[in-house]
Amino acid sequence: MSSSHDYAYEACDSEDRDTCEAANVTRSRSCSRGSQHNKSSSRVGAFLILVYITLISVALLVVGVGCFLWGRSSEGRCQQSEVSHLPSDWLKPPGNVQTTFYYQKPFAVQTTNESESPWYSLFPHGGGFVQHPQISPEPRCLAVYHQLHCLDAIRTGYWAANTGISPGHHGRPAHVRHCIDYIRQSLMCHADANLEPIDPALGGVTGFGSEKMCRDYSGLTAWADRWGNEGY
Repeated sequence: MSSSHDYAYEACDSEDRDTCEAANVTRSRSCSRGSQHNKSSSRVGAFLILVYITLISVALLVVGVGCFLWGRSSEGRCQQSEVSHLPSDWLKPPGNVQTTFYYQKPFAVQTTNESESPWYSLFPHGGGFVQHPQISPEPRCLAVYHQLHCLDAIRTGYWAANTGISPGHHGRPAHVRHCIDYIRQSLMCHADANLEPIDPALGGVTGFGSEKMCRDYSGLTAWADRWGNEGY
């Protein structure tokens, strides 16, 4: 099969052969330059695509970081706003009586005639039921004495289960169940915010040996004793 050069030579006579060869060489160089130009253009196009992708990636990263930082600052502003609406002393425990808790064993021992006496001493005349012309025209119970009554019922039920002795009406299971949930809700209602130090030896807190701010229990008991109602 004849090549393209053969066809080119056939189109030329002998005296023009040099001219034809020069023309063929020129055409070959033109094709070579065209091929190099195409390769160069391809490399430039690939480089531009890479630059474009890089710019988009950087832009997305900047937007993402900006959104994250904005969200964090907005959350902080919301938290600061919520705190700023609270009273400055909102965590302060109620009351103005400073006291220290100590373990008092007589209130925790097994139910006996002797152990009942400390519990009875906690209650005012009327057992916590009061009637006052302005504050409570109808007989009502001050909640703290109901709560203490329930705590004593749990004590009675605990020792009855521990010793196998009948708990009687005060420590019967149905009453104890009522008292457990009633005290739970009472504790949450009052939400005592006194801060208790950690005992390093225990890795926790005992609640004893630290100062607390409390309401005036003795004053309340004296008032309840004054307005006590024995009908309940």
